[in-house]
Amino acid sequence: MSRKYFYVNVRLLNGRCMIYKLPRDLQYPMWQYVNENPKKWQNLLKEALINVPIRPYKNNKSVIRVGIIKSVFIKKEIRVWSTRSQFLVSSNWKKKNYQELKKYRSFLKHDFSTWNQILID
Repeated sequence: MSRKYFYVNVRLLNGRCMIYKLPRDLQYPMWQYVNENPKKWQNLLKEALINVPIRPYKNNKSVIRVGIIKSVFIKKEIRVWSTRSQFLVSSNWKKKNYQELKKYRSFLKHDFSTWNQILID
């Protein structure tokens, strides 16, 4: 029996849409959320901002950009790139309070090189 995983359809700033698998550390919490919210789990990450690689990894590094999640779905494992674990649900990034937004924006940038932090900004 094949295992099933969570995937997201992400629209990048250039308009291009790509499919990414959510990383391992988000798979289990997502299954918990599905069990607790069987009718609305697909809305949890809809319109969320998420960090995604846009180039293959080389020496454990890639170019990271922010995309917006257009849909979430479950599928048997296929070979695609994984998102990073940093994401902001829409209710956080759509806030009008600049100080709050600044705090959340730094969450997206932590643990990345200076160049990737500039691209995420």
